[in-house]
Amino acid sequence: MIRILIVDDEKPICDLIDLNLSSAGYECIAVQNGLEAIELVEQEAFDLVLLDIMLPGADGYDVMDYIRPTGIPVIFITAKHEVKNRVKGLKLGADDYLVKPFDVVELVARVEAVLRRYNKADQRLVVGDVVVDLDAHRVKKAGRLVDLTNKEFGLLVLFMKNQNVALQALSIKFTKTVLIRFTSAQIIPLS
Repeated sequence: MIRILIVDDEKPICDLIDLNLSSAGYECIAVQNGLEAIELVEQEAFDLVLLDIMLPGADGYDVMDYIRPTGIPVIFITAKHEVKNRVKGLKLGADDYLVKPFDVVELVARVEAVLRRYNKADQRLVVGDVVVDLDAHRVKKAGRLVDLTNKEFGLLVLFMKNQNVALQALSIKFTKTVLIRFTSAQIIPLS
């Protein structure tokens, strides 16, 4: 499972990011201090760091200087919106820079994009006992293979990647109707 370190001094922001990325299938660990972040990077393996700039202990730029040699990708998430701050963050080696306030859907998309660039994207989606293997184009529910058309597979992936997100109406036709209830993570073919 992809592990993401969230470093932000505002606990509600950490909780919001953690909730949404956990729903998207990522394992998240959050800290509110730059020195704690450095300690965790020394002790544990992470696939991505989401890093605020204004932190107690050590600011985000100092943390970035420490992380850069490890090769872990970093996305700055900060209220510092001035161009000079964005340029500084990117020149220090950040892979992306997102200004607060941000839309959670955009954050998830940026996380996925950075992970793809580093070939760290998890090729499986998991919701409850439903497992989608994106490479093999296969779906299993409770360990049993579920036969879906290409369009049904695409729709299932869309819903699994956008849990708890209101989607605009889609005009998708498919031959076999599948009801997906994400609250209990069940796939129920309808007759």
